Formats: sequence, structure tokens, C-alpha cells
Amino acid sequence: MENITIAICDDDPEFLSAFSAQVKMVCEQENAGVLIDPFSSSESLIQFLTRGYTPDIFFIDIEMEEPNGVELGHMIRKTFDMRYAIIYYISEFTKYHGQLFDIHPKNFFGKPVNQEKLSRELSEDLAMFRSRYYHYKDGRVDKAVLFRNVVLLESDRHKNRLVLQNNAGYTE
Repeated sequence: MENITIAICDDDPEFLSAFSAQVKMVCEQENAGVLIDPFSSSESLIQFLTRGYTPDIFFIDIEMEEPNGVELGHMIRKTFDMRYAIIYYISEFTKYHGQLFDIHPKNFFGKPVNQEKLSRELSEDLAMFRSRYYHYKDGRVDKAVLFRNVVLLESDRHKNRLVLQNNAGYTE
């Protein structure tokens, strides 16, 4: 299974470092292969997104320099067409809740972040990402492919055939 990529965007360097460590700890407890990428500004994250960076999960602070976290969420959904990415918002202030509905965030974390809530949310997400893969053996090698890349999966007399979007096939 490929690594799950998590982008954390917050302009407070101390919080960014501490929260990245919290996320890493939860992922290690879940034995999940993750890449955690911290960003200290919306602009730095946007530069990566422009170059094709596609994280699976975002943690975004709302109160940042322009573009703020709400505007960044809109860009992630609309400009970068990442409608299936999971977005969490982080803020000391709850006054933004009403502005977040059309971005469809999964949840909202107050600062400081509640460790139990973070563990529960990430555990749920990691389980969901694990279930996105079809696992099979190619000889003696275990392999996994994203279900969304599977075009055809058929079984005929103990022979399985797997056809992927890129026309690659596998028969066992």
C-alpha cells in the first residue's frame, strides 16, 4: 500500500512542530505508513499543490495570512479539484464554523488539540484508506492496487484476472 500523505498548514511554528509530532505519534500507534508535510503558510502549500502535490488529509489553521484557511479550503476543493481529500480545520476561534460548510471539512479542532479526538479521527481515516486497496499476490509478492484503478476483476475456474485503468493486467 502506498503511503498516506498528510499536509499540516499553520503559521505558528511552535504549534506546527508540536502538532506534527502528535499526528506522527498517532500514525505510528496505528502502524500506518504516512508522510507528514508541515507548511508554515498557505502560500507554501499552494506552491506545492500547483506542482501536483496531492495529500490525502489536510489539517489547516483558519487564521493565517492571505489566503486564510477558509480561502485555502475553497482553493483545495475548487481550483485543485481535490473533492475527495479529507480536510480538518484547526483554530482557537469557533466563529468560522458557518463559513466552512461548503468546503465540507470532516471536523474542526480547537487549540490546543484534544489528543483523544485526534486519535479517534485519524484512526478512522487510516482504516478508510486501508480499505481503498485490493490486495493480491503476484507469485510470492504481496501487492495492492487502489480500487478506483480497477476496471475489471473476474474469476473463472480458480483463475483470477485483474485489469487496471492503464490497461495493465494480472492473471493468477
